[in-house]
Amino acid sequence: MSTSAKKHIYFQFLKLSLLIVVPFIVLVHQIFESIEDNMLKTEVQKESEHYKSIVHAEPRTWTTASAISAFVPKHIKNYPKLPSIFKNIPIPFSGEVKIKGVQYWIIIHVLKSGDLYIAKDISSFESMEKMVNQWLIVLGIVFILLGFVIAWLSSKRIFTPLNELAEEISAINPERYHSRVSANQRDWELKLIATQFNTYLDAMESYINREKALVSMASHELRTPVAIISGALDVLDGRDTLSAKDKKTINRIRVAVKEMDENVVAILTIARNGKQQQSSETIIISHLFKSIRQDLIEEQVTYLNRVEIIESQVDHKIFCVKALVKILIKNLIQNSLQHTSETVVLQQTEEGFIISDEGCGLPDHALKQLTSGKGCSIDQGAGLGLFIVTLISEQLNWRISIDEQCHGTLILVSLK
Repeated sequence: MSTSAKKHIYFQFLKLSLLIVVPFIVLVHQIFESIEDNMLKTEVQKESEHYKSIVHAEPRTWTTASAISAFVPKHIKNYPKLPSIFKNIPIPFSGEVKIKGVQYWIIIHVLKSGDLYIAKDISSFESMEKMVNQWLIVLGIVFILLGFVIAWLSSKRIFTPLNELAEEISAINPERYHSRVSANQRDWELKLIATQFNTYLDAMESYINREKALVSMASHELRTPVAIISGALDVLDGRDTLSAKDKKTINRIRVAVKEMDENVVAILTIARNGKQQQSSETIIISHLFKSIRQDLIEEQVTYLNRVEIIESQVDHKIFCVKALVKILIKNLIQNSLQHTSETVVLQQTEEGFIISDEGCGLPDHALKQLTSGKGCSIDQGAGLGLFIVTLISEQLNWRISIDEQCHGTLILVSLK
């Protein structure tokens, strides 16, 4: 399953923001902790030096707004006036102690003359540290939200023009070969993509135009000898000098010439992209069924009992080039007749019409050709007839579907 490149870039920007913000907050916290420790140690050191300079042989206690101190000479073991804050603390000692909700930094020095006790109230430092941590959390949240916004804006800035280019490419109609992508892009890379894509479209248009011109010229050149052969057959038939066997041969040639002429007309119409509005007409499918059946019987008398038309309450009327529809239906019927010795049935439905048989079914290449339209070329065994059928169905915007039954094949041609 493919993932969105926009989402990938978004999360990459977000990860980068987090990788910057988190270490920054940790670093600021460590720096503040270091500064706080140094300030505290400096103050306690000053107070220690001060008390060391004034102590004598007698015990004493000092109490200030931010510190409690005491001195106990060595010859006194249990000093009754020793503040309770220093009781049960080992000697010597240096560290933080929380007593009755107040945080103290306690240092006990062992001097030659006695023990010096100092308890520094560090609540103000703790409050400051708490405030700084709160601000760091707020800044962290702000930076993370800012990272979200920057990631979103960056991904949008990168992919909005790319999405617009993709939508512009998707909107190109394959039938309009002159359509091009706008090369007026802000980014050089997108401009290069658009230019290269337009170059590809130019090459494809040139190739298609050459193919169409070739098919059109070839079709015109083919119609001339077909017309000559057809005229010559009329001349021979009009002389009334042919034997029965010769007339049979002439009829076979006439059928082949007629089929070739119809195929040439179909190819010429398709090559012109259906731009033969003057030859379009209203066609009644039931009438066309009967006309095609009669043509097949004239070509092959044995088809009299092999092509059956089932009357239906539905009788479609369509407006298009009659030759194209006739060739499509006739080629499908002939293909079914070739793959079965049983009856081929024609019947109209609400969606269109069906051609069914009771044979062994169509070969794989024929099924692939009819269902996909572009899955099999002529040299892969599909034949010109089915190839023309797929081209005509695409030209008329009809859909052909196959239902292989237990006994035979059902071809549904949907007109809607």
